[in-house]
Amino acid sequence: MRVLFQMSAADSSELIDTPAANTLGLHNALLFVESEGLLEKFRPYAIPDEAWFEKMRAAIHTKYTLGAKTLP
Repeated sequence: MRVLFQMSAADSSELIDTPAANTLGLHNALLFVESEGLLEKFRPYAIPDEAWFEKMRAAIHTKYTLGAKTLP
């Protein structure tokens, strides 16, 4: 298994026998599973921290409170 981010066509070809990683943009990666012949593009990300969840909860609560709607 290999995960590749954007790199030169030559480096990509050396690692997975295809220049596919050369066309990746920012925030994208390729998962390569040689035993299955799988090459899948994906967007890696980290789980948001607790502060982010609290900020979203507050924003949603404010939206429903100001819009005269009630939260379930």
